[in-house]
Amino acid sequence: MLFRRLILLILLYLFIAVNSFAQVLRDEVVIVKSEPSPHILQSLDDMARWLEDLREFEIKDHVLARKSGSHGSAFSFVTAGGERYFLTNYHVVSGAGNVSLEWQSLDDGNPFTIENCTVLYSDPFRDLALIALPEDADPPGKGLRIIQDSDVVKDGMEIWAAGYPGLISSPVWQLSNGIVSNQRAVIPELLREGRPYLIQHTSVVDPGSSGGPLMVREGDEYLVAGVNTLMANYRNNTFFSVSSGHMMDFIGESFDGEPAKESLESTLNGFVSLLSSESDDLQLSLYISDEFAGEMGWKLYIDRRRRMSFQDRDVWDSTIVLGRPLNGFKSFMAADLKKQVDQQPVSWEMNTLTDRETVIDLTTDNLSISTRWTYEQGRWKLTDYPLNLEEKDETEAAAEEAAKKDKRQAYNAGVGLTVGGAYSFGKFGADDPGFGSYHLGLEFLMIHNRSFGSSYVFSWDKYNLINKYEYDNTLKAFDPGVVGMNYYLNFFPTRLIKAHTIIPVIRAGAGVGVYLDGFFSDTNAEEATFIGHISGGCGLQVIPSGDKGVFSAIIEYRAVSSLFGFEDYTGGGSQVVIKLAYIFKR
Repeated sequence: MLFRRLILLILLYLFIAVNSFAQVLRDEVVIVKSEPSPHILQSLDDMARWLEDLREFEIKDHVLARKSGSHGSAFSFVTAGGERYFLTNYHVVSGAGNVSLEWQSLDDGNPFTIENCTVLYSDPFRDLALIALPEDADPPGKGLRIIQDSDVVKDGMEIWAAGYPGLISSPVWQLSNGIVSNQRAVIPELLREGRPYLIQHTSVVDPGSSGGPLMVREGDEYLVAGVNTLMANYRNNTFFSVSSGHMMDFIGESFDGEPAKESLESTLNGFVSLLSSESDDLQLSLYISDEFAGEMGWKLYIDRRRRMSFQDRDVWDSTIVLGRPLNGFKSFMAADLKKQVDQQPVSWEMNTLTDRETVIDLTTDNLSISTRWTYEQGRWKLTDYPLNLEEKDETEAAAEEAAKKDKRQAYNAGVGLTVGGAYSFGKFGADDPGFGSYHLGLEFLMIHNRSFGSSYVFSWDKYNLINKYEYDNTLKAFDPGVVGMNYYLNFFPTRLIKAHTIIPVIRAGAGVGVYLDGFFSDTNAEEATFIGHISGGCGLQVIPSGDKGVFSAIIEYRAVSSLFGFEDYTGGGSQVVIKLAYIFKR
């Protein structure tokens, strides 16, 4: 009995100790919420209107959802001077206009939030950012201690990762345990300036945990060994963190103070080296200011897109619209600069220099580009270069905006001319089918949503119908002209984010027509007839690069039958119609 009580006491002690540690960590590890800057919000609105023009309503909603911002994790530490800051990943707060920190409570569930925090310093190369609190803030916790020497971390060492990954729709606390699987993971694709290696480990880091601490235990204290940054998508239990050594380098550089001319020269040398080489756009994009990219990236892309190949459009549409827009803007601007330079050797010359801004001339054998560089959040960043956008005065810009609005409305009620041949067969199986039928129509297209649309077609049809008494001896065709009204439901089974391209369409419909000669000839009115049909078809719609309308090519099968008799002629048969249409947007 005594032994059992002893075991229960030990278990109770361990439970209290673990939960006490969890409570302490919750005071130090917080949720970072960032809202996009005004420039990025405007670009997202412009992107959403463009997607609406393309009938990409679901993707439009996905883009607009990004306006609410995103979240990640951060942890607190105290400098030698006693000041408390929070460290997170750069990608958590990149392009942020407003940053807040949130502490979740174990008691009543009401979070404690500090608004209007400042991204004091950021380093896109190491993927680190330093957040400062407002002067009057009084946060819980005392700050975690950071390991000064990253060599303390060894393969096989037990480690802990803390953060707030998203669960369903909200960030939720997560503390996970694992081991260091590679204390110095040197992966060429992940190497960055100031970050020659990463710590690879098995402690779970889910989306939303980025920026949280990687910790080792020393007695009852947990020390920060790194910042959780990446996860491998196609490999289990593989996560990466920036080491505490690289973290301390970043913190030290951040508090050095004023920008140095040496740091500008180092930045420019690295920039022009990448600009004139075959390096990927991602590396070069890290030199571009978030604000500059957020303000001008979408405008530049739309301007350049008209002259791209279909393949390039598909790649960049996916990168910018379906990915993280700001990252896409920066990568596209980097690619645009590389295209201008065309892998020629680049030299730079300082034009003017103030404390936090300078004009740099980039020169090749046949090109000179004037660029502006600004000292932002502790680094020199590219904040302007000649974009060479198509110039428009105020009148032209207003007319273009009005045209865009009209185009969005007109696309919901397009008009087109449908012409095509027809091939009809005798109802009772004549060996020789009738030929020479045709169909003329005027089509009104109504787009309901991304997947469905309606077509209303007013048509004039000529049919070859078979004399039901004489078809077995000789083909005697009767070809009434029929005025008809047809309705089709169009289904668009797939639609990628590809403007000005090919869209498959499936349609089903029905129609009715009247043989007018029955009313206006010398025959009795009873001989007038109505002809009806049901049909199904498939085809393609092509949006041309001019974006003025839609080409449509449909192969349609019709089952035709007269609703009343033609005396000696049957009103039935089959018909195959090839419809070619151009549907205007206005």
